[in-house]
Amino acid sequence: MLIGINVISRCHSILLWLWQYLNDTLSEYIHMVMESADNFEVDPSVVGGNGNSSELQRRRDRLIESCRLVWYKIVNSQTQMPL
Repeated sequence: MLIGINVISRCHSILLWLWQYLNDTLSEYIHMVMESADNFEVDPSVVGGNGNSSELQRRRDRLIESCRLVWYKIVNSQTQMPL
């Protein structure tokens, strides 16, 4: 039983650390995106048009670029992540 408690305690510590790491790494960017006027909706039934509209393409491009920036931030913060 003691081994199970130690495993749970270790998992809890890792999850807390991971949450803190992601918060430190991404929170500023996520807040910036949430406060921006950019609209990342890419569902054609919501955006309207035939799915090939220039507005839909602009939104897709912004969404892809935003995702790339998130991954860039994660990759560039790898020194902060313990092995």
